[in-house]
Amino acid sequence: MSSIRIKEFEVPTGVIVEVADIITSKNLENRITGIDEDQTLVFIEVRYDKNESDQKNAIHEIYDAINEYDDEDNDEDK
Repeated sequence: MSSIRIKEFEVPTGVIVEVADIITSKNLENRITGIDEDQTLVFIEVRYDKNESDQKNAIHEIYDAINEYDDEDNDEDK
């Protein structure tokens, strides 16, 4: 049974550099699959080995970066 997983992220352009840094620093295989029509989101697929703790942690770091950005963006909207 394969332990390779693929996650697709919708990455706001305002946090793309931070997400790219996480992806490259952990040498995660990835590809850009598209953008939304407003060009505010980049869709990225990331392949990782669920048995590799560094790679699993990187996936969590990506989620955290996106969520923190979204929280900051929502605070500014208030």
